[in-house]
Amino acid sequence: MVTFLFEAPGIHCRTLDPGEEDLLAAAARLDQAVWGAVGQDAGTFAARATNGFVIAAFQDETLVGTLSCLRRRFDPVLRTREDPGHPYATWDGITGRGRFDTAEPDGDALFCVAVTSARAVPRPFPAVPEGSHPALDLARALVSGRDAHNLAVRKTAQALARACASIHVPRDEVMRFHGRAKGKGILEGARIVAVLPEGRPEDLPAMGYNVVMAYPDLPASFPACVRLDHGPTIGEALILAAAALASRLGVRVAAPYSRPAGFRRALVQALCDVSLASSSTDPLVQAAREFVGPQDPAPDPAAQAGGVE
Repeated sequence: MVTFLFEAPGIHCRTLDPGEEDLLAAAARLDQAVWGAVGQDAGTFAARATNGFVIAAFQDETLVGTLSCLRRRFDPVLRTREDPGHPYATWDGITGRGRFDTAEPDGDALFCVAVTSARAVPRPFPAVPEGSHPALDLARALVSGRDAHNLAVRKTAQALARACASIHVPRDEVMRFHGRAKGKGILEGARIVAVLPEGRPEDLPAMGYNVVMAYPDLPASFPACVRLDHGPTIGEALILAAAALASRLGVRVAAPYSRPAGFRRALVQALCDVSLASSSTDPLVQAAREFVGPQDPAPDPAAQAGGVE
């Protein structure tokens, strides 16, 4: 059954019914276009609509975003801090490999596992300077994704991510999005509950990390369909729709099972800064510098060519 959850000028959100095959296929195409290698196919979206929920955002009847969510118990999330083998500690474990056959009808949390917007534009990696330097070698490996198929490089990349995660994760663009209030304060911002280093190893931009967050417990008065007099972003509309769905279900918390989408890009930039002996006081650059260890700065190609007097 289709349920309308959000309305604002120029945009509305509703659930997709398992029988809406064309829309579910369109949702899958959008997911693959935005998420690349970790995007999901139409069969997976059909399973999500059957076992959980697929919320779709429309502008002028055009599908412009989706959010997939399922009910599960919230308390086991807290165990992942001490037990990396817990099923909740991986994206596959909590979502049943994305098909939501792990959903619990009596779950007290609505886990939001994928917010996808047609407006999303991937940011490119920073240009890696020429030259020989350990920081530059590692930066090039991260840009090329060599850690995906080279064990030695993977171990180094994972160690770098561990050294920098506590700095980057709270300030990642996705965490900051969830941390902001939505709908002019209708829904307060989410807090970080658990950081999962091996949540989804194939998610290279996020360095394999997942981050579980939680919006504040929903009051009984939270609307079953949010209506605003202004048009929010697609992502904000989808989150408010998820909160409305949670309210309808009597679920106390909407919990993004998210990812630090800019982690790899930030590490590449930090490594580039380290190679140039940057005087940056950015904690991420300092952490990367400590990881690489004391080195001579990379030669300046312009200076080598006589371009600097």
